[in-house]
Amino acid sequence: MASSGITIISENPSRTKKMGKRLASRLKGGEVLAFFGDLGAGKTTFIKGLINWFLPGRRVISPTFIIVRQYWPVRTKVSQIIHADLYRLEKIPEIEDLGLTDFYNNPGAVLLIEWAGKIQGFLPEKRLELHFDVKEDNSRIITIKHMNQFPHLKNIF
Repeated sequence: MASSGITIISENPSRTKKMGKRLASRLKGGEVLAFFGDLGAGKTTFIKGLINWFLPGRRVISPTFIIVRQYWPVRTKVSQIIHADLYRLEKIPEIEDLGLTDFYNNPGAVLLIEWAGKIQGFLPEKRLELHFDVKEDNSRIITIKHMNQFPHLKNIF
């Protein structure tokens, strides 16, 4: 699969959140976003911005312990956001039991998967990958791959 992508530097958490909001503003539903990166790399910060674009002021907490959290935006093409955090899961059957594949390319849903490397072989071919690396204390290098699969995201960053 071709992986056209871009690399962006985020200087601080506030900018990382703004980048999440910018991406959210162009989502239509049917997208799967796979997040990769170490603990503290900025995945959840980006996701907070993304969800807050749909639900301003909503407290967004990573579902580390409950594994999956769902949100229902109103007045938008996206009717459901599924946020999965696979950090605590080790076995493929545990992950399969979550039913995430039910949301692959669902036209009304956006699926956000943190720690997507745990299901690399089960991810849909059509997905947006966001790779987070720590550059310095607050700076992050964010590489977004497979943008070419989503023409509506062209030139977003």
